[in-house]
Amino acid sequence: MTESNARWTMDVTHLPCGQDGWGHLTAVMDCHNREMIGYVFAWRGRAQEAERVIETACLTRFGTLRPLAPQFFEVITG
Repeated sequence: MTESNARWTMDVTHLPCGQDGWGHLTAVMDCHNREMIGYVFAWRGRAQEAERVIETACLTRFGTLRPLAPQFFEVITG
């Protein structure tokens, strides 16, 4: 990638939390400089957490939920 904010990637990691069960860490990273620009930890792995982490990343980078240019997202599963 030649410029920041050209492509972001998102990953959901399932973490064992002992007797409490599983936690879910969802993170968004800028592929240009590999900077983590948003993350959310939740006890339930729902689509709302993925939506919330994208909102967090947009607020961090642009100060608004509506960025000026469309972003490309790459979702890693596995």
